[in-house]
Amino acid sequence: MRTLPITPMWHSTIFAPYFVAGAIYSGIAAIILVAAISRWVEWSMMAGLSAGFVLALILFTKFFPIISIWETEKEDREK
Repeated sequence: MRTLPITPMWHSTIFAPYFVAGAIYSGIAAIILVAAISRWVEWSMMAGLSAGFVLALILFTKFFPIISIWETEKEDREK
């Protein structure tokens, strides 16, 4: 099991508050973005775009590991 090295002036406990602050910040940004887009776009079009984005995300997460395995197999064959 890997652990972080003990290095002077290295404080790993600050990562949790940064993560929470980033999540809050990006959540507020997403709400503002949806509110701004909804002023100009009809709801049916926005629903279609959202469904398309979710579908693209699902397909990407489904096929990305397969593509990355192919790349590592190519690298192994070249060695």
